[in-house]
Amino acid sequence: MSNKESLGWFPNQAFSQWSATTAPPFWVKLPWMRVRKILLRSLAMYAVAFVLVYLIPEHIHRRDFDRAFITWLHDRTPQNEAALRVEQRKNEIIHLSDSAVIALVLVALGSGIYLVIRFAKYKLKLRER
Repeated sequence: MSNKESLGWFPNQAFSQWSATTAPPFWVKLPWMRVRKILLRSLAMYAVAFVLVYLIPEHIHRRDFDRAFITWLHDRTPQNEAALRVEQRKNEIIHLSDSAVIALVLVALGSGIYLVIRFAKYKLKLRER
């Protein structure tokens, strides 16, 4: 018997300690959910969170952008306009990366809160019996 088999990594062993009348706790079922289903749900939550966070306006104050804007404002040459566009693009990249990190934090916090509430409900059910 391998180490995985002795730890109950296979479905018949993981659920064998639970009778037909008592359901196993949710954390026993989690490893046996389809990985693809969990990943797709997580990805969908992250995509929705990213879009919502990205739509929130963000003010990024950078000196390089200010210099490029003032230079372009006083002297509207193609070179100054190109420098301004480069700085605008840097601001967009900063906004994208900030949105990605904030969305990841929101999804992680939301998932953690959901699991804690689910665990608490499970423990309350056990006390009622």
